[in-house]
Amino acid sequence: MPSLCAHAAADLTPTCCSVRIAAVLSEWITALRGALAVGRDLPAPPPGVPSPFSLADKGFATDVLTRAGFSDVAFEDSVQPFNVGSDADDAYGFVAGLQPVVTMVAISP
Repeated sequence: MPSLCAHAAADLTPTCCSVRIAAVLSEWITALRGALAVGRDLPAPPPGVPSPFSLADKGFATDVLTRAGFSDVAFEDSVQPFNVGSDADDAYGFVAGLQPVVTMVAISP
């Protein structure tokens, strides 16, 4: 997952944040949305507004952090495996409890 690092403007203390990869690049999000769509076209969050994946947009993240007083904003990609469980049952238990999953199942046709 990409990481985002910045320095606080006031005291130059290094600060590091981690953000998610863009939803369209995330294999597990793409597969999950496809399975839950049940043939529907699901809307994507609009660009430039806060959302679960908005900080993956480097321009948006830079603007937010700069306005918050951070300087020297830099990005470094770090793609790591994302495991949601030790086996299929464990993974199902985790994913079935995610709020977007609960919401999409509740509104499924």
